[in-house]
Amino acid sequence: MVSARPVAKRLAADGAAVALTFSVSAAQADEIVHSIKTAGGNALAIKAVAPETEAVRLAVAKTVGTFGSIDILVNNAGTGMFAPIEEFALKDFKKLIAVNVRGLFVSTQEAARQMREGGRIIHIGSTNSERMPLVGGSVYALTKGAVAGVTRGLARDLGPRGITVNNVQPGPIDTDANPADSDFANTLVPITALLRQYRRDREPCRLPCKFRSQLHHRRESVGRRRLRRMRLRNLKARIVNSHKHSRNTNQTMKSLRIAIIIGSTRPGRNGEAVAKWVYEIAHKRTDAEFELVDIKDFSLPLLDEPVPASMGQYSKPHTKTWAARIGSFDGYVFVTPEYNHSISGALKNAIDFLFAEWNDKAAGFVSYGGAGGARAVEQLRLVLAEVQIATVRNQVLLSMFTDFENFRVFKPDARHEQSVNAVFDQVIAWGGALKTLREKQAQEG
Repeated sequence: MVSARPVAKRLAADGAAVALTFSVSAAQADEIVHSIKTAGGNALAIKAVAPETEAVRLAVAKTVGTFGSIDILVNNAGTGMFAPIEEFALKDFKKLIAVNVRGLFVSTQEAARQMREGGRIIHIGSTNSERMPLVGGSVYALTKGAVAGVTRGLARDLGPRGITVNNVQPGPIDTDANPADSDFANTLVPITALLRQYRRDREPCRLPCKFRSQLHHRRESVGRRRLRRMRLRNLKARIVNSHKHSRNTNQTMKSLRIAIIIGSTRPGRNGEAVAKWVYEIAHKRTDAEFELVDIKDFSLPLLDEPVPASMGQYSKPHTKTWAARIGSFDGYVFVTPEYNHSISGALKNAIDFLFAEWNDKAAGFVSYGGAGGARAVEQLRLVLAEVQIATVRNQVLLSMFTDFENFRVFKPDARHEQSVNAVFDQVIAWGGALKTLREKQAQEG
């Protein structure tokens, strides 16, 4: 495994602002950040366990909120476990897959959503993806082979956007987790080709930094002409073949991203159970991607931006993080309680922080309260109209008297599932149309 320390320091020395994630040792991460800042660089440490999807998403959002964008992603997290296949524990198998494969996929997916043309994604794989000299290394080799395979696929997927994807496959590296003077190293060195030694941990970082340096030396005009030719060929194919056109349209709909927003932060809230129920219904669908967004996770204070949101001049890190998260979606389903004939103060406050990120998107509602939350939704429609969100007609009204046991335990009537899907049908239809509008406006400048 390549140590994160030399890669982070080298990128910082080359002028990059570095966001470093860690799972266990905050002290080591803070030491790296301190050393970078002492040398005149800019760095940030964020706790995020690689396989945990929401933690990674928040880390990416925080990075974008702090630095303004993500131009380079280095996937360095990894772990290794070795045992004969007959003895390999299933829990260890799951951990290897989670860290080495799922974690890499989640971080790449989230970063790619934020990355602009010219971005660089670098995976730190292993030579064991192609050759395994040790007994008991089959599962580890499987995970590193997966990294190599997904790299090739991603290079094609992201190439048209001007984003390169590369996989660095080093041999044994002298790091804190795999020192050159360990018993394990003594086993590896005799079967290591050529040098018969561990590489120093600062040497492999040259390759990621070489890929990064291409940001400043790529030939813009050639890349853009190639991209235009590719888009023209795709356009001709869609015109000639109506079947392919329908399939591509369906794929566009599947690429829609819908947020299910929990609109309450109150301790003991019912909203979390309702939102998870909505998400479980959404998860059965295949026409869009759905994610839970809990405003409680963003710790937004009472609105503290000195400039109105409509000016787009966000100055606070928490605002930028919130903006990056909300801006990544094409539509929303708000799960809201009714407080005093209206929505919660926390939800209103969260909406007021942003403007452009809400514009020209669709929204639906799932509400709950003594009157089903109907009056809260009417208030929410007025608020969302001002930030240029189109709200759909269908809505789900959940009664505290019939859908909750003792007003606390959520037990919805089965008929509500059909109503939830009706809301999703409209939000997805409107969201797709408005996404086309936004893309057209972006092209026209």
